[in-house]
Amino acid sequence: MEAYRMLHPELTVLLTTVDKNGKGNVCAVAWNMPVSEEPFCVAFALDEEHLSTRNLMETDEFILNIPGKDMLEDVWFCGTRSGRKVDKLRRFEVEDGKKVKVPRIKGCAGYLEGRVIKRMEVGECVLFVGEIVHYEVDKKLFGEYWKEGSVLLHLGGKYFTLPGKPLTPGG
Repeated sequence: MEAYRMLHPELTVLLTTVDKNGKGNVCAVAWNMPVSEEPFCVAFALDEEHLSTRNLMETDEFILNIPGKDMLEDVWFCGTRSGRKVDKLRRFEVEDGKKVKVPRIKGCAGYLEGRVIKRMEVGECVLFVGEIVHYEVDKKLFGEYWKEGSVLLHLGGKYFTLPGKPLTPGG
């Protein structure tokens, strides 16, 4: 067993980035989390060899595109292929980011646009911390939390699940 899987499921995002020449890439990322409310910052870890890692080292801008459950095959495709071999963005209809010069994937449940403010090497990964400069969400899928069955949570390997019914103490 891989011990880190005890920390799953994790919200799966499609991270879009561009290189210094403006060429885009997309990769699936489950190792992501909020780290501050004020300013609103997130962190995510990428393998040091990934094309998206190189792109972020060059440009510092990104979008966390939050796919709905209908995008499972797209997430799997992006998580199992290298952007050095396949132009994964061609799979999607994209539009310009609102505040960053990075493409965003049309039809996602939410978007977090940001700029890298810190990075740290940890083992085989680079941990990026980014300040969110713009966000949008589909209000039909998100109120105070993701609605039941709305977005993809990664369990590990090829396994995913969906958010379920919320629980409250005493209820």
